[in-house]
Amino acid sequence: MDRIRVMVVDDYEQIFNYFKLIVESEEDMEVVATATTGEEAVEKALELKPDVILMDIQMESDSAGIAATEKIKRECPEINIIVLTIHDDDDIILNAYIAGANDFLLKTSSAVTVIDSIRKVYNKNLSMRPEMSEKVVDGLVKLSHEKQSLLYMINMLTKLTPAELDIIKQVYRGHNYRTVAKMRFVEEGTVRSQVNRILAKLQFHRMKDLIKYMDEMNLGAFFDEM
Repeated sequence: MDRIRVMVVDDYEQIFNYFKLIVESEEDMEVVATATTGEEAVEKALELKPDVILMDIQMESDSAGIAATEKIKRECPEINIIVLTIHDDDDIILNAYIAGANDFLLKTSSAVTVIDSIRKVYNKNLSMRPEMSEKVVDGLVKLSHEKQSLLYMINMLTKLTPAELDIIKQVYRGHNYRTVAKMRFVEEGTVRSQVNRILAKLQFHRMKDLIKYMDEMNLGAFFDEM
C-alpha cells in the first residue's frame, strides 16, 4: 500500500509534535519531512515533493506560510497544502486560498478532522466546507468592491488640476491649510476655497474623510510618484 507522504511545517514545538504524532499514527501515512520556517518548507518541498503539506501560517513572519504556499504551488502545483492557523480570520483564509492552499484548518481542529482533510486533498475529492466557502466568497466580494473603489478614486484624482492635486498631497502629508498656503505663496482663504472645490469634485464632505479614505485605499504611493 502506498503511503501518503506528509510534510509538517510549524515553528512551535508542541503543535509541531502533535501534528507529527497524529500523522504517524495512521497506517496509510508517513512524515517524510519537517520544517520550522517558510523558507525551509519551500526548500524541502521542492526537493522531496511530499504529497501533502501541513503548513503553519505564522512563523518567521505573520504570513510566512502563505508566502511559502504560493512559492511551492508555483513550482509544484501537484503538491497539496493544508494551511493551519490559530486565527479564524476572513482575510487570512482568503489569502491562503489565493496562494493556492487546498484546505484551511484551525490548529484546534480534531485529529479526525486533520486526517480526513489529508486524505481528501490527496485523493482530490475535497469539497470546500460551507463555512470556508462563505468566507472566501465574502472576501472576494470585498476585494472586488475595494478594486472598483480604488479605480474610481484614481480616475477622479486624475481629473483634478495640478494645483488641486498638490494641495491634497500636502494635506495628506500632514500639513495644515496655513502651511500649505505659505508653501504655495497664496492666502489661506484661497487654499480653503480650493479645498471646497476638491471635496465637491470627489464627493466628500470633509478633507478628514477624504484622507482617511485614501489611507484605506493605500493611495500614498500615488502621491509619491508626483
